[in-house]
Amino acid sequence: AGAAMTPTAQLRPGDILCYRPTGLMGWAIATKTFHNWAHGEMVWVPGVTNAAARNEGVNLYPMRWDGLGRALRPPDGFDFDQAVRYFATVRWQRYDWLGLFAYVRLGRGKGDSQYCSELCTNLMRAGWHADWPDPFNGEDSRIIPPYYFPCLAGQLRVVWSDGKP
Repeated sequence: AGAAMTPTAQLRPGDILCYRPTGLMGWAIATKTFHNWAHGEMVWVPGVTNAAARNEGVNLYPMRWDGLGRALRPPDGFDFDQAVRYFATVRWQRYDWLGLFAYVRLGRGKGDSQYCSELCTNLMRAGWHADWPDPFNGEDSRIIPPYYFPCLAGQLRVVWSDGKP
């Protein structure tokens, strides 16, 4: 998505950004999961996201536009403050390279590191109201892949899309 296509004005804290594969690792993730999604981040403030980036780990980062395919909004009432509290407990964790292999059941990480969709799942659960059904059906956050978020059509509303399926 070029600069003219960026949805900055449409975004608000708590939105989930879904990215298409742009590099070798992204293509490997998309191929392994049989979907055209490779990365996810949560909007912190417009222009800043929190993410589990490959070498830097869990932290706040400038929003990136390359490969952005969809922006999804949690339901009204999502408690972003609770997501912020959770983030404060995991900020600075390492990127979970071992946990990334959970897709092939070779490992599940140690709980001291996270990868992108695992972090997004945990942030969503932190802000999700207890009386709402779990959008992840009780699955361990360490096995939720990036494609799961665009598939939550009944739970998350599309606020921006690149128009591709």
